[in-house]
Amino acid sequence: MKRRRFLAALGVAAIDAPIAAQQSTGIPRIGVLMGSSPSVEAEGLAAFRGALEKLGYIDGQNILIELRYAMGQPDRLESMAHKLVAMAPAVIVCVGRQETAALQAATRTIPIVFR
Repeated sequence: MKRRRFLAALGVAAIDAPIAAQQSTGIPRIGVLMGSSPSVEAEGLAAFRGALEKLGYIDGQNILIELRYAMGQPDRLESMAHKLVAMAPAVIVCVGRQETAALQAATRTIPIVFR
């Protein structure tokens, strides 16, 4: 549980600045790359959303959270990372070494928040 709270706090801190800096012409996107399934990642995602909401960021209203799950198949991470980068989110969030490596290989310009 401490890991999930740490990720939520770290992610919110790193996301706050890029979202505020984005132009007001569209709703900023946050990319989220997860190696597992929605059921496994549900608790961490709920903590993340809750931390964003405390800062006034609500998915579907003033931000869009783009979720991608590898479903426990690491070979899917590279492709998913490139697809997230193509969406040009303000920031991308992930947990795990493989997820981070895939994202770092896909972009050097979009901030990546990882643990």
